[in-house]
Amino acid sequence: MSKRIIRKKKKGGLGILLLITAVVGAGYFFKDCLPNFGIGGGGSGTSKESGEKDEVTQTPKPDDNAKNTVAVTIKGEECILGAAAPQACPKTCADIKEKYPAETRIEVNATVGTQATVEAFKQCVSDAGFKVSLQSE
Repeated sequence: MSKRIIRKKKKGGLGILLLITAVVGAGYFFKDCLPNFGIGGGGSGTSKESGEKDEVTQTPKPDDNAKNTVAVTIKGEECILGAAAPQACPKTCADIKEKYPAETRIEVNATVGTQATVEAFKQCVSDAGFKVSLQSE
């Protein structure tokens, strides 16, 4: 009689190992996403998170925002700084660089300006470190 050798097959040993590795990897990847559930070191479980604290300190006061904003209107090939007389946009850009700190926000009203003039002015002011917001229709 021939003897049959019976081998027990390992069922799912490698699959279980891969599943555990995937769960641990996903937990590490998302460790800061669920701080209130005690997963990872994302937070202490308190209601106020550090991200909220940063947003509050970075929000400017309305007075500061108005004080640090300069309005420029572009009409055709000329720029008007506030209530000043129209002049060439490169001259206006140079005036802004001389008179205002780099933290000043420049609001550009470009409803009547040519696109090339607007883009050149935005580039000039942005290169100097100013933040530019464009209002056009």
